[in-house]
Amino acid sequence: MNHEFEHHRENHILAEWSCREGIPVQLAHDGLRIFIDL
Repeated sequence: MNHEFEHHRENHILAEWSCREGIPVQLAHDGLRIFIDL
């Protein structure tokens, strides 16, 4: 799993799945960014 998600689109898909399965699921997005020089 990586950080390259379109959160609104993915959460919409997860919301539909949650309604079908009865299990509340949501993709968290805290906006955390860590910059490092490699």
